[in-house]
Amino acid sequence: MLEDLDTEIEEAAASLGARRWQTVRLVVLPTLFPALLTGFALASCACGRRIRFGDLHRRHLPMVSEITPLIIITKLEQYDYVGATA
Repeated sequence: MLEDLDTEIEEAAASLGARRWQTVRLVVLPTLFPALLTGFALASCACGRRIRFGDLHRRHLPMVSEITPLIIITKLEQYDYVGATA
């Protein structure tokens, strides 16, 4: 993601008087935010986090103790892209 970031944007911020930290905080981080959010979501899924509603001692019941990647794949198979994204 950083490779795709145009250096002209950083140079423009510097020419307008922004300090290095201001450039990172106001230009680079907002650009990287979607990629960071996606990476965090994928890392959470890879760790096997579970969505749990109710009693923790129940067996594998739909929407009770399913792992997150399974829910995402199920939503994608049903063409529910908004639900899969959420």
